[in-house]
Amino acid sequence: MPNATTAHPKTPVSLSAPQLPTPGSRQHWHGVEGAAAQAISLLDAVRREPQLLLVVAANSNIAEDLLGALDFFNLHAEPVAIAQLPDPETLPYDHFSPHPDIVSERLHTLYRLQNDAALHRCGICVVSASSLATRLCPTAHINSQSLVLEVNARLDLDEFKLGLANSGYQHRESVFEHGDFAVRGSVIDLFPMGSEQPYRIELFDEEIESLRTFDPESQRSLDRLETVSILPAGEVALHDQAINHFRDRWHEEFDRDPDHCPIYSDTVAGVTSAGIEAYLPMFYDNTATVFDYLPAKHSIFLLGEVEPAIEKFSADARRRFEQQSIDPTRPLLPPEKLYLSLLECRNALSPAARVQIGDQQKDAAHNPARGEYQLPFHANPAVAIDEHSEQPLQALARYLEQHRLSGLRMLFCVSSAGRRELLLEKLAEANIAASAVDGWQAFLQSQGHGVGIAHFNRGTSLNEAAAVGTLEPGQASRAETSCDINILAEPELFGGAVKPKASRNRERNNLAEATIQSLVELRVGAPIVHIDHGVGRYLGLECMPVPITSGESVDAEFMALEYAGGDKLYVPVTSMHLIARYMG
Repeated sequence: MPNATTAHPKTPVSLSAPQLPTPGSRQHWHGVEGAAAQAISLLDAVRREPQLLLVVAANSNIAEDLLGALDFFNLHAEPVAIAQLPDPETLPYDHFSPHPDIVSERLHTLYRLQNDAALHRCGICVVSASSLATRLCPTAHINSQSLVLEVNARLDLDEFKLGLANSGYQHRESVFEHGDFAVRGSVIDLFPMGSEQPYRIELFDEEIESLRTFDPESQRSLDRLETVSILPAGEVALHDQAINHFRDRWHEEFDRDPDHCPIYSDTVAGVTSAGIEAYLPMFYDNTATVFDYLPAKHSIFLLGEVEPAIEKFSADARRRFEQQSIDPTRPLLPPEKLYLSLLECRNALSPAARVQIGDQQKDAAHNPARGEYQLPFHANPAVAIDEHSEQPLQALARYLEQHRLSGLRMLFCVSSAGRRELLLEKLAEANIAASAVDGWQAFLQSQGHGVGIAHFNRGTSLNEAAAVGTLEPGQASRAETSCDINILAEPELFGGAVKPKASRNRERNNLAEATIQSLVELRVGAPIVHIDHGVGRYLGLECMPVPITSGESVDAEFMALEYAGGDKLYVPVTSMHLIARYMG
């Protein structure tokens, strides 16, 4: 069995991925299977040839798994800029719109693709095949509808409110999610798209006196800011020009009486209707695609079976169009006006430098002259923990003993700090020395085995010195210069699958059926579930003052919740969406 004090040599830090192809040409990188191998390859490639890499994943699960791996392998003194254009998580022609948090991230990414110098210089943007094939708002919409506010700058409140409404923001009593704004006297609360926190704007006459973040649950002001950026609330604009364009296109496209079509009536009245995204092209002269947002210098990576995924998405969109278009009150645009066909995607991809990775040709011949590269990644050993055995780590211990003299190092990746502590305890019980590490670089710069926190489902084994093109004639052999590394993901150790890191707001959707819709549903003493704080007991309503500016406060109603040990939590009634009935 391995000795707990065994030291291993420090590992080299470079994979040396192949040189990227020139525009219009294509490579195949074989053997790059699983999120860990893919993340390592992409990060190495973009650091060697700085530019923007657009990574098109066959589906959103592959995209999320890759992003989880990038988070870990990109923990670096000089990290690569990472962006994601998330799927809207709606189906073509749905009657409802994407969640505001998803819209926020999509708009933020589209803005960054145009304006973020760091992303252009050395960055990776991940999209799914379906997002690649979806038509977008024109590039000018994002920049023309964005603005920056600064302390001491002039702000006309009435014009500002009108501008927010025209950009798609919703006027609410209180602000708790992206796309909301509220006005109380000279105080404006606003949760802009692309921002992680809402902002509170305090005016003195027509001058911005202060800018702060605030907590939407407690409504308390937090950190002071000097400037804030505000993106439009959606890809659809509702200013007069856009509405007139929509009205004209409606009569060109449809022969239905608009008086019997709610989405027409709402739109011409300046109201954002659920599912308005299905009418996006009617607001503009032309739509855009992801390709229109890319900087001049970029390469495109295709991750998995992208073309079949686009073909399936196109077929699904056509089928849903045929199913949904029978409603006379909701006429629909044909799929070709909302989505790119496979041929259109091929034509848009062809001028770019392209790399196919993660395909099925694991044993393809290494032939650089033909753009075929076999990268030095291998499948992991079968060393899963057997919880039913008296020696749960027996397979792992046996494997390490077999490679005790080879300089082998293992990096175990688990999904939480609690899982890391559990694994470190199990390793210690088996006399296997390992230490906690924060990221790939920290592991490479450490000694011995490591345990990190990462959200991906498949690791890899690699031999860095065997990377393609790094062993020139006359160099030492692979056995003499290399140090093998096994990277094991949590499912390879414990089974199951790692869920991608979901934002708090997306997790709210899981409580939809149990969500409290009205105070009358709450009974004093009844158990409830708070999305962040768990199971507690409802004690009733309490009225408390809430400071909004220095020396000024307003009274607000709070739901009093009691937890184990007598701890209490006060939740504003405006945040009732965070509370659900206890279903256990």
